[in-house]
Amino acid sequence: MTHGRRLSGAWGLMAGAAVSACSLSGLDSEYGLDASADSGGTVEAGKGGDAGCKATEDCTNGVDDNCDGLTDCADPTCTTAGFACSAAAIPSGWSLVAFNSMARPVCPTSYGAEQAIISDVDGGVDTCACTCSGSPAVCAGTASYNDYPNACTDGQTGVNVAVNNGACTPISTAITTGNYYQLYFASTAQAQQGSCSGTGKVTAAPPPTLSAGATCAAPAQLGAGCAAGVCVPPTGMGFAACIAHPGSVACPTFGFTRQSLVSTGTPGYVDMRACGPCPCATDLTCGTVSNVALFANGSCSGGAAYNINTGCQLASGGASVGSYEVAFASDGGTTCQPTGPSAPTGSVGLDSHVETICCAP
Repeated sequence: MTHGRRLSGAWGLMAGAAVSACSLSGLDSEYGLDASADSGGTVEAGKGGDAGCKATEDCTNGVDDNCDGLTDCADPTCTTAGFACSAAAIPSGWSLVAFNSMARPVCPTSYGAEQAIISDVDGGVDTCACTCSGSPAVCAGTASYNDYPNACTDGQTGVNVAVNNGACTPISTAITTGNYYQLYFASTAQAQQGSCSGTGKVTAAPPPTLSAGATCAAPAQLGAGCAAGVCVPPTGMGFAACIAHPGSVACPTFGFTRQSLVSTGTPGYVDMRACGPCPCATDLTCGTVSNVALFANGSCSGGAAYNINTGCQLASGGASVGSYEVAFASDGGTTCQPTGPSAPTGSVGLDSHVETICCAP
């Protein structure tokens, strides 16, 4: 018998009728007949002879390609190949990504372009110094002495001089021969600070620490066959199937609930560490005025013509007075100094290129 020839006549009709009822072993191949065909020449779904059925399942197109009644992730062909249902449906405004927060392995097959990201940014606490500036403090106040026409009893004339912090101050007065002089009001000089302000300054800051990872863009197509979610290609050991949304937003309440905030920028973080206010002041203290030195010239040079103190003194000779100095006790510093610490403020955080990644718990 010659293989592949066509049957004709009554025998051909009988053979066709027989084949429509059952499959005869060896007859199909012998005569080129398909056991799955009915008398009208059509093919049942799922049978190999159907031109619409494929040998393998395309796991990303939402179609039962191999006509086994199972679509995409519902078909063991897909799950064996690593396809899996996502944790939930992809919400509007979100996109599926392959996510690795700690490393940047090669993106899985079927996924799109890689995007470098950073997360878990921390800078540690900086160290602050306190710097102060301003005018020095001075001792201020008033000292008074009296000019008596007698031995410091009555009829006195009072002269007031300002505490001049040890500096020479011009004055125009005179000493009368034969008169007596003594300090009348020996004030306690008061410290006057002047301007004094401070600022905190960062002197040391630990280098920022961060996690460097990557996301891979979603595949061009996502499959079906899931009770919840979509059928996604395998991500391999290095990545997890998560969803991404621009900005800092809350994760969905179901499925993708574990949040990571990342930045897609370069370097991806901003260092906002600084130092708080710095309290500053002087610690000058001033004592009681002990002496007023009067000089004949205007430069407090050549020795004092008279040193007036609390004792009653005779002016043995008259003289014009052109300048004076006030003597008093003092202690402490005149410069502006810190009186407390400057506290660290701020931190290291992600920059404006923030993206929210939400994964399954």
